[in-house]
Amino acid sequence: MKTNSNHPYHSIESFEDFRFERERLLLKTRLIEAKINMEIVLIRQYFSVSNILVSLTRDIVLPKISEFLGSLSQKIRNDSNQ
Repeated sequence: MKTNSNHPYHSIESFEDFRFERERLLLKTRLIEAKINMEIVLIRQYFSVSNILVSLTRDIVLPKISEFLGSLSQKIRNDSNQ
């Protein structure tokens, strides 16, 4: 009878080997799940509402306020010099 060595578990020859392989696969599964959970946390953090608001405030609102205050102070200086 020809042995089939194409399957990934051809090295399992005893129940002890089976138990080790099962434990290895369970640990591998937990590691993959942990990596996926970490990626989900990072994506949620990246797209969180508070981060978006802070980014919008820093990039859009603060420059507009600064521009407004600069033009206002320039207008006040021009009015006080006249």
